[in-house]
Amino acid sequence: MNKEITLQQWKSFVEEKTRKKLIIKMLWNEREKMTLLLVPNMKINSVIHDDNEGYLFYDIAGERVRYPIPSILPDNLFIDGKINLDHIKSGDIQINQEPLTKKDIQLLENK
Repeated sequence: MNKEITLQQWKSFVEEKTRKKLIIKMLWNEREKMTLLLVPNMKINSVIHDDNEGYLFYDIAGERVRYPIPSILPDNLFIDGKINLDHIKSGDIQINQEPLTKKDIQLLENK
């Protein structure tokens, strides 16, 4: 059976890695919904999926967000409130747009 972690465990881990408190925000569009872990002052209002560039995030003024988002959890990788560690190992789920190290993955497996 594959190892899974909860959203709260993932949030706690990302907070430790980024050394910042984070909030959970849900966004959705016509294609999908996603869960974001954001620093409270990040003002993300909408998301568009571009086939070439991936997810494009926009603020309330309609300007494209260019800074890294601590964690993006698309709906297809976040099922029943759990995150499968295989998605983290494969690099599908990242922290600040960087894949986790083997040491980080071992820490998550031991939670």
